Amino acid sequence: MKSNTIQIPDTLKHRLEDMMNETSFNNLSEYIWHLLRKEVARYNASKDGVILSIDDEEKIKERLKQLGYITDE
Repeated sequence: MKSNTIQIPDTLKHRLEDMMNETSFNNLSEYIWHLLRKEVARYNASKDGVILSIDDEEKIKERLKQLGYITDE
């Protein structure tokens, strides 16, 4: 898969690293990819008329984890 490089300010990079440290991700690039994929999925869902709040999304995600359908990211 072809990839591209983007530049972000150091302050944003440090904030993203802080956020990543609260997850199971060990690689900042993978964490940023994860965030971008989630945002694109949210955008696509809104275009399809499906709009969930972040709280609703987290509740659904937690329930799916409890049921064993998904594991920690």
